[in-house]
Amino acid sequence: MSFSERLKQAMEYRNFRQVDLVKKTGIDKGTISNYLSGKYKPKSMNTYLIAEALNVDLQWLLGYDVPMEINQFVEYTPPKDEDDDFLKIEFSDLDPNITKEAWDDYYPKIMEMPEQTRIDVLKMIKLSIVMSDVQKKFK
Repeated sequence: MSFSERLKQAMEYRNFRQVDLVKKTGIDKGTISNYLSGKYKPKSMNTYLIAEALNVDLQWLLGYDVPMEINQFVEYTPPKDEDDDFLKIEFSDLDPNITKEAWDDYYPKIMEMPEQTRIDVLKMIKLSIVMSDVQKKFK
């Protein structure tokens, strides 16, 4: 199931209209329309905001085979020390299309997130950096 299909399903399940999602996330109406139509997929931060607003599992929204509902009783295991280096992200690691101003704006917001969510978002960003590097090697 595509991101747009899952987004529609979650909105229907939660009785959300597009305007409700705009109000709850602060994401522009046109951008939400593009996500719903499947024209674009959201970046990590917007995916997180949408999952939080709809109270659905972030991994489910990303297309993983997990339940849509957030399991409030999952035991959290902090990352091992060796994961700490993996989660360090410098501006120089990012896609050149990302401005320093945007990173300086988003990074503090990421660091204020609950610990598990922050780790998940940082892992998604890091994974996108790694995948971008892999794609460059195969071009």
